[in-house]
Amino acid sequence: ALTSSLSTGMRSMQASIEYRITRAIGESDARIVHRYSGNFDADIIDDVRSWPGVKKAAARLMGSLTIARADGKTDNDGRRLRLTAKARGVDTRIDKEFRQVDLKEGRIPANSEEILIDPLTAKTLQVGIGDELIVERFGPAISLNVVGIQEREMLGALQKPEVQVDRSVIAEANGQDTKISLISIILEDGIMGNDWIEENADRVELPLLVESSDLARTGYDRQIEAAGIGLVIFTVLGFIACSLIVAVGMTTAVGEQVRQMAMIRCIGGSRSVLAFSQILVGMFIGGLGAAFGTPLGVGLASILVLRYGDFMKAGIVVSNSGLIASAAGAIIAGICGALYPAWRSARTSPLAALANRAAPATSKGAILCGLVGLALIGIQLLLLLPSQASIRFWLYEFIGIPSLIVGYFLLAVPMFMVLSRILGPLVAKLWGLPRPLLMGNLAASPFRLGLTSGALMLGLSTLVSVWSNGEAIVDNMTERVRFADAFAFRSTGLSEEEQNAIIALPGVVSGTPVGYLPLKIAEDQRLGVDSFAPANVVAIGFEPREFLKLNRIDWIQGNPEEAIPRLEDGDAVLVAEEFLTARGMGVGDTLTLGTFDDQSTFEIVGVVGAGGLDLATQTFGIENVYMEQAISCVFLDFDTVAEKYGTREAFIVQLDLTDDAIVDDATEAAFEEKL
Repeated sequence: ALTSSLSTGMRSMQASIEYRITRAIGESDARIVHRYSGNFDADIIDDVRSWPGVKKAAARLMGSLTIARADGKTDNDGRRLRLTAKARGVDTRIDKEFRQVDLKEGRIPANSEEILIDPLTAKTLQVGIGDELIVERFGPAISLNVVGIQEREMLGALQKPEVQVDRSVIAEANGQDTKISLISIILEDGIMGNDWIEENADRVELPLLVESSDLARTGYDRQIEAAGIGLVIFTVLGFIACSLIVAVGMTTAVGEQVRQMAMIRCIGGSRSVLAFSQILVGMFIGGLGAAFGTPLGVGLASILVLRYGDFMKAGIVVSNSGLIASAAGAIIAGICGALYPAWRSARTSPLAALANRAAPATSKGAILCGLVGLALIGIQLLLLLPSQASIRFWLYEFIGIPSLIVGYFLLAVPMFMVLSRILGPLVAKLWGLPRPLLMGNLAASPFRLGLTSGALMLGLSTLVSVWSNGEAIVDNMTERVRFADAFAFRSTGLSEEEQNAIIALPGVVSGTPVGYLPLKIAEDQRLGVDSFAPANVVAIGFEPREFLKLNRIDWIQGNPEEAIPRLEDGDAVLVAEEFLTARGMGVGDTLTLGTFDDQSTFEIVGVVGAGGLDLATQTFGIENVYMEQAISCVFLDFDTVAEKYGTREAFIVQLDLTDDAIVDDATEAAFEEKL
């Protein structure tokens, strides 16, 4: 039931994600993007529309907008109702063909004075259709009228607000009148997208690329594949647990029916008949599980999909492979669980069984369980030795983890026997039980009670590991990286003039710009398994000396005194600790970044705890190209980023404020006037 419910739920989720991706990409066949996720001149759009085979072409400008109510309404704490939303700028005149959203109510903006908001924005700002909003910026505010609310599920605290406006609004707010982020292209009927892309790829010059819109799916596809691997691992472990449950139950039954088995032997029953009967019972148990559990799981998943229909737009989608795995796995688990009882029943001696009333378990069986358990645990440790990450992953996930689980359960049997002899008298005295009675019961059922204890301890260990890992993540985000007092940010980038103007604000002691760039990483240096490892890393461009004054970073390898001069030379980088733990890459090793035709090799001069900076780039709405999630940070000198990748734009400016600085609405209004 668990397997079929999870497979159905995940397939339904995958279908809903594919639906959302299609809506996010829009109805387009190809697109033109900056290979480093930057903006580029909008003049190219007219030329693209004249290319052969192009039916429609529309520009997009992505960014963020700080939006507030025009009437200045405040919340219960007296703070102005406003937020920073992720903004999609479109060509409102021709956007019907490229529509990327579903409407909950209202209509799509038709000009530069209108805005489409999502339910999160509507709830946060307490606005609806017909209300007026203003876009706050460096200069006079821009007024917009709410004309529609898009259909979008609300996912909780980590979700970012999202709006759609005419791209001229984002351009005006961010001072990028002639810039766009991408061009979406609809081809004429009958034209094959890949063939057209190959024929027209040379019409643009680097760093621009002509590519299929389907490439936007790659990041999500990797996540879906990873989720599928997780389902397979869970299924394997679940069926191992099922086999153990069947084995324990049937072994107990064999012990209770040993006299009947002896009588069958006495009237001519063979050992093979007894063994086969146990296997048939196991198959029958597994068959019942398949017959009732598989549809039960689909029903449970269907209830959840219907309950959360706002999230699962594709509805219920049944996974055929999941149902087959559920049914077949249940039957196989039953058979596997019956193998030991079958072997035990086949070894039954008629004379010994007829004379048997009760026999304590021997230490020999417990010792054998312990040795086999230790051997299996040793096997999973050996599987960590291969140097290639992908080989190590697949071996450990499908051999190592099952070996560890089975070994853990088997080791629980001798551990139970030892602990019961030590703690049994104490428990008997504590609860006022007859000591011989309690000790006799414990000694008679070490396998059943030991495996049950192992299951309970496994659950407890899972809870402890989840809690400790959560604490470690929090520590990594909040303690190991300390930030400056304040941030100024804009997802479309801040020019050098704007950076200097921000740093010159009253109350600012110093400031340092931080750039953000998604860069390809050499395949043999990716973090994760090759088939679904992200192809990009987050490259952080920074001014080393000023940045390290404002931020406390945990140095795992290297030190700032030696690293800063090398960073300023332009041939060195700092890397996050994930590179050290996952790839063994530390100080002295080299890292290759960039696309295949524009690669640069850097020497690693420091390994730092950078989890907090990963969090910061996501919190401020900065996204990776192709919608991929980057795993970790690589730190480059700002001048090196400008020289090798052609940009000095900063997405974040970190600010060190005076001790008496107060940032409130009045202060921000004064800042806006000065800027």
